[in-house]
Amino acid sequence: MLEGRIPHGTNSGYTYGCRCDACRAAKRVSWEATRKRRLESGDFIHGRPSSYCYGCRCDACRAAWSASMKAYRKRRLESGDIIHGRASSYSYGCRCRSCVQAGALARAR
Repeated sequence: MLEGRIPHGTNSGYTYGCRCDACRAAKRVSWEATRKRRLESGDFIHGRPSSYCYGCRCDACRAAWSASMKAYRKRRLESGDIIHGRASSYSYGCRCRSCVQAGALARAR
């Protein structure tokens, strides 16, 4: 559909769905510039998970990020949308035998 019209090596190319190395690199550079600009300008509200994503590591932003991730893991576990026997499922809170073993194996590496 957009093949041939996607501007490769740009943030726009990534936005259109291209995941080539050049577009991924452009997206990474764009995101880092945005993070740096917002962190330096203080253009965010403390105590929100998004502020942690922008690089703020104050206690309020750390606590908001931690609470957000804890709620996400709980929702994921309760939805039943996990695959047993994976370390990621253990990190979501599943304590069945296969997930405990996968978690232990991942930590041992």
